[in-house]
Amino acid sequence: SATPLKPSVARFVPRHRILIGAYAVLFTRYCIATFLSSFFTPVATQLGISGTFNGLIFAAYPTGMALTSLFAPQLIQRTGTRLAVTSGLLLTAIFTLFFGLAPDLATLDGTTNLELLKFLFLSSYFINGLTGALAETACIIMVSKKFEDKLAMVMASIGTVSGIGCMVGPVIGGVHDIMPDSDLPPPSWAFRLPFLLCGLFPLLLLPPTPFFMPNEYLSTESGPGAAKAAPVSAVLNVSVVLGLLSVALSGTIVATLDPTLTYRLSSAPFRLSSVNVSLVFMGSSIVYTLISVPLGWLVDRFPANTRVFKSVTALGFAFLALTFVLLGPFNGGAFGIGGDGFERGLNNMPAAMMGMALKGFGSAFSNNAVYPDLVIGMPDGDVMLQATISGLWNAAYAAGWALGPITGGVLYDAFQSAKLCVGVDALAPNCDDASATTSEKGCSCAWQPYNGFDGFSSTVAAVCLAYTVLLFGAAWLKIGGVRPQGPEHAGEEGVAPLDALCIAQPTIVPPTPPASGDLPGVGAADSTLPKRPVVVGEPL
Repeated sequence: SATPLKPSVARFVPRHRILIGAYAVLFTRYCIATFLSSFFTPVATQLGISGTFNGLIFAAYPTGMALTSLFAPQLIQRTGTRLAVTSGLLLTAIFTLFFGLAPDLATLDGTTNLELLKFLFLSSYFINGLTGALAETACIIMVSKKFEDKLAMVMASIGTVSGIGCMVGPVIGGVHDIMPDSDLPPPSWAFRLPFLLCGLFPLLLLPPTPFFMPNEYLSTESGPGAAKAAPVSAVLNVSVVLGLLSVALSGTIVATLDPTLTYRLSSAPFRLSSVNVSLVFMGSSIVYTLISVPLGWLVDRFPANTRVFKSVTALGFAFLALTFVLLGPFNGGAFGIGGDGFERGLNNMPAAMMGMALKGFGSAFSNNAVYPDLVIGMPDGDVMLQATISGLWNAAYAAGWALGPITGGVLYDAFQSAKLCVGVDALAPNCDDASATTSEKGCSCAWQPYNGFDGFSSTVAAVCLAYTVLLFGAAWLKIGGVRPQGPEHAGEEGVAPLDALCIAQPTIVPPTPPASGDLPGVGAADSTLPKRPVVVGEPL
């Protein structure tokens, strides 16, 4: 049940070469998807960009990627895989460089037009995600076709390479801080350099593209005998809705940290540089990777057990609640209860780092058991029904990844009454006196409660805790079951949609938004279970 490919007259390309090329493309794309997370937020603050709009900028990239999934297979069918990869890489390079040069384009006679700059940032990052995703989609199609005999293992390796890209991306962004003009607002070489480096990567892949990517075309059936995907009504029930909500909510919660964590770690009492912030993101991603594989194996030991699956997912949201309690730290005063004594007691590096480690646990537990819960009761061999579920899964994850940065930015702005100095503003000369509550730039050098991040994180923790209770209740009630299989759909064969075929895996779950670094983990294959999708593209 794989997507058929119509080969061109081009020379044969060994499949191991295709796989290596796909690794290079996916690594590059996910470096670019995450490198902003380590330095852009303090720069945006310097420029006067609000937390809400900063969240919109971070959300633009995954939104573009999600839209591409709607038309990429049809476009690749017409252009061929090689042209799709080449054009995707070229456009990735162009719009990455364009983002880095946007401050130059918006500055005239030493004065920056902020509204124009915001538009250039938002539009270039959106178009980058929209057009560049064509390259990775074509690579996934080719790999899924050429490695049908080892699909789970190969897709797992692609998820690992993408995860490494998400770890390396913030480190590349951290070069901003080592430049001598890093304390100046853009346009500056400190701002341009990370974009120049990341824009160079896809350009270097263009010459060898014919070497690793054959020119093949998607071929689809049409007419009365063509298969159709199962209608949404054929798969939806309370259990499926809870599963899709879990995927979307987990992605949203983790992605809220993409634009906001820098506010926390680059201000008092930590005052971490962009490089150190990127290392914190990387550490959380490493925890996710280490826990995801054994957890996926463990989940496979309980086939069709909805109580176990929902309990594992609920435990993941409990971990995420603890993450935000420690990161905030939790401030009951944000809800009008208690004082800030508890918050001040947790306002230290060990608590914050423990919170980031728990984020890796929470991401893995809140995702790994969802897909096996979704396919409980699915008839064996029903490719179209599985394709519909896979499409809903991917749509839920893409929505969460896009909504996370927006939600984080909005909540941060809503709860901010005390403005902390962030980035270079938290250092000398603006903060010669680290205990000062006011500075020349109007921000507080000393940490204060009600700074935006504590209220935002407290709200997210409360949502996670409420959802934990809901899922444990659903597990206790054993909400799940067999979905009815109508005769109009039984026995259909044909071509499954891209999301069901090219992003398949046994126990792997989608990553958290790429910018935060949590990427899909890999579980052990179990031939008795339906294939589960790998959603490549989480960000950390």
